[in-house]
Amino acid sequence: MRLTELVVSHCKSLGDVELKDIQPVTVLVGCNGVGKSNVADVLRFLRDAVSQGLDHAVSTRLVKE
Repeated sequence: MRLTELVVSHCKSLGDVELKDIQPVTVLVGCNGVGKSNVADVLRFLRDAVSQGLDHAVSTRLVKE
């Protein structure tokens, strides 16, 4: 299964982001601080949720104070 579209709303510094027609090799390009790393973290979150379960994906990202 291949991810072809991603819609993210209000995650970290991302407002509303839509990535459409994602190809097998995709490069995110932009200035510093625009959210490239946050998009990558969303993809890691989805990977973890699918492979290890949603509870694990959420609990490993909770901010511990």
